Order: sequence, then C-alpha cells, then structure tokens
Amino acid sequence: MCVPTFPAADYPQLYEWSCAHIADFWAAVWDYTRVIASVPYTTVVDEAAPMDSIPEWFAGARLNFAENLLAHGVDQDVAIIATGELQPRRAITYRELRESVRRMAAAFRAAGVGVNDRVAGYIPNCAEAIIAMLAATSLGAI
Repeated sequence: MCVPTFPAADYPQLYEWSCAHIADFWAAVWDYTRVIASVPYTTVVDEAAPMDSIPEWFAGARLNFAENLLAHGVDQDVAIIATGELQPRRAITYRELRESVRRMAAAFRAAGVGVNDRVAGYIPNCAEAIIAMLAATSLGAI
C-alpha cells in the first residue's frame, strides 16, 4: 500500500492541513485505502458548502460496498471472529469469507435477486448475517 504524502510533519500539522484542505485530504484517503470504483468521482466535496448541510461526497463515483470490503484482505488473515451463546468461538479467514459470499451470492442470483432488490432477514448477529449482507450487496441488492 502506498503511503500518501501530506504537507505535514506531525499529527497537529496533519490535522490543520486536513481541516484547511478537506477535498485534498479525502482524495488522499481515497487513494491510500485503494477504493475500487467502477466509475471514478468527479468531485470530492464542495468545500464552500457548509458541513452541516451534509454536502455530497465523491460525486459521480460508483462503487460496490462488498467488493471494497473483500478486495484487499489477505487470504489467510482473519476477517471475522464469531461466537454465540451455544457455539464455540470461530475465526473465518478472508479466503473463507470470500468463498462463502460467492456461494451465497450464487444462491441469491439463482433465486432471482438482482440490482435494487430488497433483501431482508430475521437472523441473529452471526457470521452468516454478514455473509448474507455482503452477498446481497455484491449483487447490487439493498
């Protein structure tokens, strides 16, 4: 991962620069975190707009939430640690997570789930809930 160059020698200077140059700072964060976009942004943010008006950020960009969460994880690194009242602790690697999401997305696709479809589940906070959410969003479902 490349480290962005900021005109700051320490945290206080970086903080001041980030507040004075909001668009430049967030463009550098976008690059640093290697956001994947099918369509790039045209404008980071209108710095003249008051922040309390909630201005549009990264206007024009199109990206997939699931793709960005799964793309950069190292296969053998742990992505999720799950446990439950009656279940032992388990660690799921990025490789296992990507494969589980791929399989669940294939099942959703076979069931006719696609872009802008709504997917809801009555499910506890568990690894399978995360997998289902990532699978749905990978297809463009909501």
